[in-house]
Amino acid sequence: MKKILALLAATMMLCSNVIAGNISEPCNIKEPVASPNNVAISYCDGSLDITDGVAECYGMVKTRIDYKAEETVELQQYNSGWKTIKSWTETSSNSSATVYESKSVTKGYSYRVKTISRAIDSSGDVVESITKYTSTHSY
Repeated sequence: MKKILALLAATMMLCSNVIAGNISEPCNIKEPVASPNNVAISYCDGSLDITDGVAECYGMVKTRIDYKAEETVELQQYNSGWKTIKSWTETSSNSSATVYESKSVTKGYSYRVKTISRAIDSSGDVVESITKYTSTHSY
């Protein structure tokens, strides 16, 4: 009886790994995303670096070939809540969009970058959108 239960348990674990492995398509996103299917966005990332009072803000999105890419990068400052102090958007006619901008920041606050990556179909409709935040940087 113990052998049958062990065999049954091993079979169930093996089947669950095989099924779970086929649920989503591979994607290079480093952390969980809003859309579990990654239908149109194949990669998105963002970063923030603060050096000598200048915040360097970066965001990039790559979409599947059938979609246009749009990337919005918001520099946010914490002052009794997160507030966007500067925003940039890049819309591309192809499958990749990148925003790399800088802004002077004030000492004594915490900052982060919010990225909103979008895939847009030929009708101009947003078919997928992923929002991510960088880690907080104090300056």
